[in-house]
Amino acid sequence: MMKFTKQIVALLIIGLFLIFAPNIKGDQGYVLIAIGNYTIEGSIVEFGATIVMFVVALWMVVWLLKLVYTTLILPTLWWQSRQNKNQANYLQAGIDYMTLGQWQQAINQFAKVKRTERLESANKLTGVCRAQLNESDTLLLTDDIAKDTKLTTPFATLAGLMKAHKYEDANLLVQSLKLPIAKQPLPFQQLCLSVYAQNFNWNEVASHLPRLNKLAKKHSDVNAFDELQQLNQTMFYKAFTRYISAFSINQLQTVWTGWHKAIRSDRALQTSYILALSEQQQSQLIEPILLENDLLKQQDWLLEVLRHIFKNTTFVSMDLLFSQIQKHITKQPDNKTLLTIYAYLAAGQKDFQLAKQALEQVVYSNNNLVDKRLYAMVLAELGELRYSVDVFKSIT
Repeated sequence: MMKFTKQIVALLIIGLFLIFAPNIKGDQGYVLIAIGNYTIEGSIVEFGATIVMFVVALWMVVWLLKLVYTTLILPTLWWQSRQNKNQANYLQAGIDYMTLGQWQQAINQFAKVKRTERLESANKLTGVCRAQLNESDTLLLTDDIAKDTKLTTPFATLAGLMKAHKYEDANLLVQSLKLPIAKQPLPFQQLCLSVYAQNFNWNEVASHLPRLNKLAKKHSDVNAFDELQQLNQTMFYKAFTRYISAFSINQLQTVWTGWHKAIRSDRALQTSYILALSEQQQSQLIEPILLENDLLKQQDWLLEVLRHIFKNTTFVSMDLLFSQIQKHITKQPDNKTLLTIYAYLAAGQKDFQLAKQALEQVVYSNNNLVDKRLYAMVLAELGELRYSVDVFKSIT
């Protein structure tokens, strides 16, 4: 803006000088220019005004050309460049998800690739992902696909170190990259979260997990986000069990209670913590965590947790939780999920007759092997050994 103002002021000074200089001298002056058969003549004032108008007109033409370039041509070039970059990002993000074993996320990324020169590679990789979803959990890439997609990246190196359980080396690599993790693509952020968890860097886990979940919800559909949560649950469970082996349950509990409630309420993190405690048969530590949740809205999750605890501790003894579920079951006596939960907790209270009554309403409709195992054990406790053996035979 300052440059433009200076140009206008300069033109005005020149124009005023050409107009008023002859008047100051008392002489209008005369200009005669002859070129071939053409002659230009007039006063100095007329000649000066013509030059000024010509310069202004020339400047306007240049300004209009710049305006056309910046409003029409430049955005088009920028848009093309941005599209090329995005297509490359989609393809690379898909490859990164494949490295992590997140096949649905990878398929979603490859579906965004539209440019012809990248479409063939995206289609090949989509086929690989669909095969993995149907067949196995192992990443299978043919040599030509690996060559086309250029997997020789820091991400691939980091993923390889994590797969080889070289967690300290992976942590050193993350530190050496010196990248702002929050600004990296989602797959890289998730991999770094795994590095932090396996190296027991709990402060970094608490810092990056909410941001990662927010980003994942924004850029993923429901199925892909559920897949991410399941992978996070597996990852955190592994980290928690390793931490207990290396230190103690008390130290893990200190870490847990030191986190903000918003962090502790993360479903994958909370479930992993509960499962790790159930492996150590720590029902008394699990019950307060379950009571922090809205049990009616999360019945399915609660039932799966109780089933897992039952596998590790035989009977689930939780007095306060049993009392709460007992209140809810009187209001929803036909709720099969609540009835199943009630059966597990009643068995934990040694009220096997009550557990039997609840299970007989759901055990065959649920057709769950863990529920049938509980039913067989309840029958055995009640002395109905013949029926108990029959149930055991049906699940073996």
